[in-house]
Amino acid sequence: MDINIFVNEFKSRMKNNLYKKKRLGNFSRYFKAKEDNREIEFIDNDECLTYIIEYLNKNDDNSEEIIQELLLVLDQSVSNRNPHYTMDFDTDKSIYDFHDYIAGIFRNVIRNDDCEYTISTEIYLDDINQIIEVECDYKELVVDMDSGNEYKKSIGIIKLYFDLKNKKYISSKAGNRKIHNNIYDFLIGKGIALKPLYILKRAQTIKNKNQSEFAASTLLVANLLFNSFKGMELNFNLEFVDFINMDAPNVQGMTLKGTKLLMAPEILQRIHNGDEIFKFKVSIEKLYDENGDTYLFSTTFEVNFEGKISFIFNEDVENSELRYSTVMEIHDELKRLIYNERTIEIGIEIINENLPKPKSMQLIINDLYADVIKLIKNKDEKIAIEKYFLEKYPMFLIK
Repeated sequence: MDINIFVNEFKSRMKNNLYKKKRLGNFSRYFKAKEDNREIEFIDNDECLTYIIEYLNKNDDNSEEIIQELLLVLDQSVSNRNPHYTMDFDTDKSIYDFHDYIAGIFRNVIRNDDCEYTISTEIYLDDINQIIEVECDYKELVVDMDSGNEYKKSIGIIKLYFDLKNKKYISSKAGNRKIHNNIYDFLIGKGIALKPLYILKRAQTIKNKNQSEFAASTLLVANLLFNSFKGMELNFNLEFVDFINMDAPNVQGMTLKGTKLLMAPEILQRIHNGDEIFKFKVSIEKLYDENGDTYLFSTTFEVNFEGKISFIFNEDVENSELRYSTVMEIHDELKRLIYNERTIEIGIEIINENLPKPKSMQLIINDLYADVIKLIKNKDEKIAIEKYFLEKYPMFLIK
């Protein structure tokens, strides 16, 4: 392929690109590995493109193959959604023995079904906090039905965190859910004890769930937002909610976004219809102390109950210790609520107190009429008001 074709493609794809920073990061990673130079870090398009052209000119004999690889880098997943799949994890190995075991597993390129994983950086070991981090480049491979040859469908990065102290495993970074599930299956096959949390499935086993008109997962979320978050000293704002109700005659699913959602009649009606909450997004804030100073921690994430529980972050920032600990705490709190015998009872109380069923239009009109008529003393004016309501709202019975 002619270099000019790649240059035109690069300029077209990088022009006003929302994910320009991520794409530059992908090119930096590519050349760090290619040149074994950790200092390479592109800060703008021109610098990156100049480096690429010079590199291609220096490697003219292999330029065709390199351009194909660079096009794959350009196509690399750059979703700004950063999922964290959290699971319970346990091992009887020490941090050092587990590190050696993981290093042995990832020593060579791993192939699991149609996915390949190659460790991209040295495995990180934190013996104080008992954490091991593994970062891998992944390739999703597909067989061409005509030629029978494999080609790369997608490439990207996945990060794995093994927390031996808190007995947690988190897979993050990969925007493709298939990759998270594939690496999970691989690790299970290697004898690593991971235990995912299936909220929607577990919610069906909550004690006394059949004694409530509300969906079990909705009661879980009510407990989490109104009680658990308060105990965790988290202030929150609900940004969207996904409902599903497969038994509903008409609308079986609905996504609601906006501000002050917990006051919106549409949300309240869905809750009182018995709809399941299977996904929601919150922004949270928390004050914390560090070295005698007070700081504000804030972040926004989506909690997804579809399959294995995951926390999906939108902003492209590095994982902080507070984000990490908050995710783990919410995971454990949801697990605790599932096994708590009073979750249903408390959830009903929370909904009745904070999320009342919205009034029907008939009740609203009737209440309005009753309030207005109390203010009128003149008999003729009362008759006129009643006539107005009957003409304006003929479908509503005024008692």
